[in-house]
Amino acid sequence: MKRLQNNFTTPDESRYLLGIGVPADSADCYINTNGNTYNVIPQDSPTFSEYCKFLSYLIPCWSAGRLIEIYEVCTETGYVKEDYERTNIGDVISQIVDATHDNALFPIDFSKLEI
Repeated sequence: MKRLQNNFTTPDESRYLLGIGVPADSADCYINTNGNTYNVIPQDSPTFSEYCKFLSYLIPCWSAGRLIEIYEVCTETGYVKEDYERTNIGDVISQIVDATHDNALFPIDFSKLEI
């Protein structure tokens, strides 16, 4: 049987993305670090910070789709992977990391996010 790729950031990936400047409030999910369970933030809810402000054991988490959206908005370009169906979370994180480098062809600007 084919093993399915996780379409959400792990706790370590989430912490790494926060460290390179991805805003926590751009997350569309959260992780319960006690049990590593993933949950989607309801669309009619406020930001991650407001939704989870009293729960210190939760950290932001991003779906692959949300990270692609962040990349496209913040670089004002399309996502470079041709085959979205085969995209995994590591591919998207790599694209974002590459865009944070000083010599990036399409530099990323997180201030372009409407949060």
